[in-house]
Amino acid sequence: VLRGIDMAIWGLIFVRAVGMGPLAGVLAIVSNTRSAAVLGFVGAGGIGLVYAENMRLWNWDVVMFITLILVVVVMIMDKVSSMLRNKYIIGEDIPLYQQKSQID
Repeated sequence: VLRGIDMAIWGLIFVRAVGMGPLAGVLAIVSNTRSAAVLGFVGAGGIGLVYAENMRLWNWDVVMFITLILVVVVMIMDKVSSMLRNKYIIGEDIPLYQQKSQID
């Protein structure tokens, strides 16, 4: 459901629910980190804005660092999403923590 509805539709829903502002934007892009970076790149602020500014200033080392961080964050979010899908759709156990055995 979250991936099927376009981010613009979510934006309209959240603007109606909480009003215009950063909270509506954050709520609209919480399921799609990739789009958040793209929106910032075109002027919406956030990490994409920092990315675009450093590209304009030819700070390629910072651009590469931001790119690597974005890739890592997206990979982590995809892994967590996959684990949660397995837990709630398939019903698999997720080893989020290991319970220590008690010594009597």
